[in-house]
Amino acid sequence: MICWRFPSIASLSDTGPPNRGCEGGRRSSLHLAANSTWLRREKAKLSEFNKAGSLSRRVGPYHQGLTGTKKLRVISKLLSVAVVVTFLFWCSSHTYAKDCVILLHGLARTASSMDKMAAAFLKEGFDVVNVDYPSRHHRVETLADIAVNKGIDKCPRSGSLHFVTHSLGGILVRYYLKHTELPRLGRVVMLGPPNQGSEVVDELRDRPGYTLLNGPAGSQLGTDQDSIPMKLGAANFELGVIAGTESVNPILSRYLPNPDDGKVSVERTKVEGMKDFITVRHSHPFIMQSSDVIQQAISFIQKGEFIHDVP
Repeated sequence: MICWRFPSIASLSDTGPPNRGCEGGRRSSLHLAANSTWLRREKAKLSEFNKAGSLSRRVGPYHQGLTGTKKLRVISKLLSVAVVVTFLFWCSSHTYAKDCVILLHGLARTASSMDKMAAAFLKEGFDVVNVDYPSRHHRVETLADIAVNKGIDKCPRSGSLHFVTHSLGGILVRYYLKHTELPRLGRVVMLGPPNQGSEVVDELRDRPGYTLLNGPAGSQLGTDQDSIPMKLGAANFELGVIAGTESVNPILSRYLPNPDDGKVSVERTKVEGMKDFITVRHSHPFIMQSSDVIQQAISFIQKGEFIHDVP
């Protein structure tokens, strides 16, 4: 009787005699050798067996002819080689989906302001799409579709979609997710977002030149009843918020409760439903380029939490 045993990894280079056992019969093991010289030698032996017609067997309950056993070993080894080669080919051609991080810059900024963030996430092995969108030319409702869809379209078709946003970019993501289902949504990090609007907008939007500099979306970020952020409700996704506590614009800071980053107060960056929150000693215009903020963003996207024990 012949008993079959599929080879383990340890047996792939085994060229010894077949194992014995299996209720008194002989065990013919599936051996595998990757060495091409060995494979050619075994094929030559098989050819010689066929030419000589030496395939006769001594039939008995516990014995099989030697030549038949050798041929069986060669055939089994060739089959094993075919199986392993097929498996290795599949592994080499199979691509594993990577998560994609979409970066959205703030109001009156460009994608270049997020370049340092993009490089850091690429180094971590993520696909990255750094979106440039016309932040000063449309209202929030239009910008949300333009910016978010542009990012999604450039990401791979599989894997989770994460967002890292600065200022207005966070409001665009909130607006989009409130009105559109995104099954592949991963985690979101917002840097200095006016999640409850900004008192700066309340004070300045009616003054000459404000709309010219900040566009129609800039006038929608106040704290009154017409404020877009105030209408978006709680975050129902995995969100981490990073707020700055330093200002380089003392004029604008006069309109804000302390602490603030020169554009948004710390308190108004918060939103119901956020999973984690931290403050950093950086100002609104440069928070996205700070190395410690970038590391915090990476931590939340990877683990769902910020690093709170930083000295």
